[in-house]
Amino acid sequence: MRPNFIFQNKSSSKVQVISLGEYNKKYKKTPNMSRELSVILNGTTRCQYHRFLLILIAVILLNPYTNLAQVQLPVGARAGAMAGAYVAHANSADALWLNPAGLVRIPDIELSFYYTKPYTLSDLHHGAFSLCLPFKLATAGIGVQSFGKIGYFNSSLALALARTDENVFYYSITVLFHTLQISRYGSTAWLDFNIGCLLKLNHKLYVGLSIHNISNTKLGFLRSEKPSVDIGLSYHLENQIQINLDIYKENPFKIAKRFGVEITPFSVLTLRTGLAGNPDKMSAGCGILFKKFCIDYAVVNCGALGITHQFSITFKTKQTVDR
Repeated sequence: MRPNFIFQNKSSSKVQVISLGEYNKKYKKTPNMSRELSVILNGTTRCQYHRFLLILIAVILLNPYTNLAQVQLPVGARAGAMAGAYVAHANSADALWLNPAGLVRIPDIELSFYYTKPYTLSDLHHGAFSLCLPFKLATAGIGVQSFGKIGYFNSSLALALARTDENVFYYSITVLFHTLQISRYGSTAWLDFNIGCLLKLNHKLYVGLSIHNISNTKLGFLRSEKPSVDIGLSYHLENQIQINLDIYKENPFKIAKRFGVEITPFSVLTLRTGLAGNPDKMSAGCGILFKKFCIDYAVVNCGALGITHQFSITFKTKQTVDR
């Protein structure tokens, strides 16, 4: 996460706003956001810390080179526990937001609820509802997502349609309607489109691809959303072990790498962990299956931004032990 404006605290206790270009010119380097945030947070009260993060995110939203997805965490505690490495693993209702092509792999109606307070801040809320509806010719996905509370609020409505050819190649398209409100700046709304696909190379190996905002949507008075690409591999090492690797790219940022592992020692218990770079984070979590319900939990260490706890509850119309 590298916004066009950084906050810097040198010898004084004041917080400065400096453009990225000015920083590069003065220091001959690109700032490391984790380091800069650490400088600011030293000696800062919790109230000031809350207010700072709200300002930071608002600045990121106003930056014409930053995608909102870089601020938000992956939807779903399952994906979050694997540091977001999920594009080729997608096989739950939360796949609607990460790679809807995976919805075809769900045989029955499934719905999921997700909630987190990013960085444990009371002023920030991130939640989502996802529904998977399998039909004979295709699978539909419907979902609602919200992010923020005070100062700004972003909501999204997603409608997806996914199909498969011979249960080998899966493909999907998603239409999203977004609204965004920022205090003292106003509000805006826009449409964008995502596409996703999965390729089953064999019974152990999947390749996934997801492209967000293929329409390069303009956001009115705010900025232009730039397309982002997420490609990944998912390998079933054993029946109880899955290894996931994702590579995420959004211009003009460097490639972000994500790695996740999911282990199922018992049919009712799943353990997960993950690592990611640019920005750096570590994650871990678990899932408990109880009849038609699955409860997932993730804890994500985002460095200077702190710890985030994520929770998901998934309901399946038919009891299953296969995730």
